[in-house]
Amino acid sequence: MRGIIYPIKTMVQKSILFILLFFTFTSYSQNIYRAPKTLSPVLIDGIGNDSIWAKSNWHNVDQLWLGKQPVADDFIERFKVCWDNDRLYVLAEVTDDSLSDHYSNPLTSYWEDDTWEVFIDEDKSGGDHQKNYNAFAYHFSKSLDAVDIGIDGLPHLYNSNVNVQRTASGKTYTWEASFDVYTDAFVYGALSNPKASLVKGKILGFAMAYCDNDGGASRQSFMGSETIAAVDKNVAYKNASVFGALELVDTVFSNGIQLNDVRSPLEVFPNPASGTLNIRWSGEGEGKIEIMDFNSSLQISQTINSGNTFQFNTASLCGGIYLLRYSSGAESCYKKIVIE
Repeated sequence: MRGIIYPIKTMVQKSILFILLFFTFTSYSQNIYRAPKTLSPVLIDGIGNDSIWAKSNWHNVDQLWLGKQPVADDFIERFKVCWDNDRLYVLAEVTDDSLSDHYSNPLTSYWEDDTWEVFIDEDKSGGDHQKNYNAFAYHFSKSLDAVDIGIDGLPHLYNSNVNVQRTASGKTYTWEASFDVYTDAFVYGALSNPKASLVKGKILGFAMAYCDNDGGASRQSFMGSETIAAVDKNVAYKNASVFGALELVDTVFSNGIQLNDVRSPLEVFPNPASGTLNIRWSGEGEGKIEIMDFNSSLQISQTINSGNTFQFNTASLCGGIYLLRYSSGAESCYKKIVIE
């Protein structure tokens, strides 16, 4: 049995972490996604019939970030993610009654056209990424160009970073893409760039969005995958802290339990907690409880048996929001916990 791991932190480090957690998570409610590993590269053809996609869960893009709330006949989007040691793969299904491309130049007002957006923060560090490569905000046009802001503050094409295709069946469009995942040491135009190591258990920052233009010079709706409680929700293009968390795993079960799902056999109480946090697993068998901050830094690790309640003294954690993960074999489920 593994014992509890208590990190050693100075008071200064605790204060800094508390401040970062407070400002990062008081306005944002992040989703947790799990991407299964594919044993062979995904064929990027815009069809999405590789076997790995049948083993991945759909996630919705249903949060209004800007403009008007679209009706179902106007816009619906959902997506899946998988990975291998070399690349991240994304499949999206968009139902849109009108696909508009008013601006023919992909570097001009590209966000006003129908645009598929994929946000990737390689190390889940969050924070500003508008004029640096702390994270990428790929904007895909109708012509399949990939656009993001460079360190000069101007839009550039990043087509060499991705392979993307799209097919149509009536008003339903299937987007499929593979991504090279780079570290923040990326240099635009370099002959080679450092890629992140994609391994089981790695957590990336990830989000999806779509600009819906029903015709004309401006988009009518901007929809995203993450809940943003702040007044200004149009911030993902510059602030990676609003991204969700994407965990790379071996397998995702079709009945996978999402963060704070009320059906979960993982009980955590009280939440928020001050003093003592109780954790009970009512599923089958023995598993491992891990508590980490949203930068993926492990704070606690403990085994727990079915039906038992583990009591944890929260004094070793500074106040803020943490991710609790239960894992047993290939299965895992999550809770977001608040320590006061």
